[in-house]
Order: sequence, then structure tokens, then C-alpha cells
Amino acid sequence: MIGSYSPFAVPFHRLFVFLIMLDQPQPTPPSSKPEFEIESSTEDDEGYTIVTKRSVGSKNDGTPLSDSSITAPSQQSPSSSSSLSIFRLGLCLAIFVVFASFVALCWSYLPPPSATDPSASFAFPPRSLDDAKTLGQQLGQYTDSNFGLIVTVYLATYIFLQTFAIPGSIFLSILSGALFPFSLALFLVCTSAAFGASFANLISSFIARDLVEKYLAQRLAQWRESVSRHRDNMLNYIIFLRITPLVPNFFINIASPLVDVPLGTFFLGTFIGVAPPSILFVKMGQTLQQLTTTSVPVSTMVGLVAIGFVSLLPVLYKDRLKKKLE
Repeated sequence: MIGSYSPFAVPFHRLFVFLIMLDQPQPTPPSSKPEFEIESSTEDDEGYTIVTKRSVGSKNDGTPLSDSSITAPSQQSPSSSSSLSIFRLGLCLAIFVVFASFVALCWSYLPPPSATDPSASFAFPPRSLDDAKTLGQQLGQYTDSNFGLIVTVYLATYIFLQTFAIPGSIFLSILSGALFPFSLALFLVCTSAAFGASFANLISSFIARDLVEKYLAQRLAQWRESVSRHRDNMLNYIIFLRITPLVPNFFINIASPLVDVPLGTFFLGTFIGVAPPSILFVKMGQTLQQLTTTSVPVSTMVGLVAIGFVSLLPVLYKDRLKKKLE
């Protein structure tokens, strides 16, 4: 457990790795203009031949450039590159601090977790099943009297963990089943997951684009090819990826803007795609205090994969119908 109401005591390892990598200088690409020598000869007044050699650049078609058209390749100065890295570092940290401060503010409005024990603290974020049980007991006593506040705290916390890939989202999904009616719990989980993934998507798009392209270049190239093959059926493809554990969710979040997945399609596909596994976790949460494990049976995993393939059936039917019409 952590101190009361403070979400800052969370595992920051992923964020710090993210920020440190972001501050690394980017290598300067080599000049795309190769040099070669040409020679010219002229005769002076006494009949001697003067041969002149000079190195020039070349155009893309191989024709030489004149001296006046040869320009030095533009290079970003170390100072400007460092300033940009510091700016991005500060911006990402500022987003994290503002987000965490809002979550802390929401938790601060909650009554103490125990009226008899002033030193008691909320089990936040839940890192184990026992933490989820304790947090369920602590928040459950306020659900009826502070329903709106509990919903706000739950949404803010889930989105925060999902945005920055902080462990605990699965236990919050289970916790929703203990705190809310089934339909509302499922809606809150899907909404939080969609918004959290979309915020991570936006951070990657506007702040960490160069970072992702540099350190995940190979995987990004492979996934770009896969996305291009499903460009006409992007929504079904995102739903399939969210249901099945074939591609890590965090990679999908940060790589999608770099392969031109529309944000609206990304949000809707995430909202729908996380529903099948969330149904399982919400059902588990309805018997939270009796749970002994959060492991998912193999048969259930096979069922989720089957549901994922069902989401692709409209795509297969559409392609087959298109071939017949052609």
C-alpha cells in the first residue's frame, strides 16, 4: 500500500526509460549527394593544354551540378538538437505531472479508508489480487453515498495507468465488477481503456515519433506492412488485435500513429475490442472476495482468440464477394 491519496508512488521505471531514451541525440544522416571528379581542358595563348579537375555533387539523375548550385547539407546544430530534446522531455514530464496531480486531487476528496484507523491508506494502485480485494472493501463502503466521486476516481485512475503503461489496469477491471453493476462496469472499463490508449497514441504522435521510429524501427516496419494489407478494413483489424494477445497493447498504442491508423478508428476499435476480455474480468470482480487467482484458463483464451477471428469474418466475406464481382 502507499500513503493516502498519492498516485506518485507508482512504478516509474517505464516512464523514466521513456524519458531517458527521448533525450538521446539523433544521428545526422549522411549527405545524399556523392562527389565525383570532372575535368576540363583549355589551351593558353602559347598552345599549351591546361587540364582542370574539380569535385562536384550530382543530381539524382547523375548529371553534375554547377559550382553555384552545390550547397552544403543542412545539419541541425548540437545546441538546437539538445534544446529540442529538453523541450520534449519537459513536455512529456509536464503531461505526466498534470495527469498525476488530477488523479491525486480526485483521491483527496475521498473519505479516509478507515474511520477507526487514521494511519490506514488506500491500496493504490492495486498490484496484486490482495490489493484489489482491500481496495474493493475500502471503496465499496462509499459507493452508495459518493457514487459520482467513486466513478470519477475510477475513470481518472484507469486512464492514467493505461496512458503511461503503469501496471494495475487488469486489477482495476476486476475491481469494477465489485463496485458497479455489470453493464456500467463494462462500459467504464471499455471507455477508460479507449481513452487511455488514445492519449498514449497522441503522446507518441506529437512527442515521441522520432523515438519510436529509432528504437522500434524493425518491428514498426513489419507492422506497417501488416497494416497496409488491412487498410480497407482497419476497424476490424484493430478489434481483432485488441481481442487477441498477438501484438502487445502498448506497442499498438505508440505505433499506430506512425503507420497512419486514424485516431477515430483506433478509439472505436479499442473500445469494442477490449470488451470480450473485460467481460471476463468484470465477472471475476463480482465474486472478488472469493477469488484465489486471476489466471485465465486456456479454454477461455482459446475462446477469446475464436472471437477475434469472428471479428474478421465480415472482412473475409467482403473480399470474397469482391472477387466474385470482379
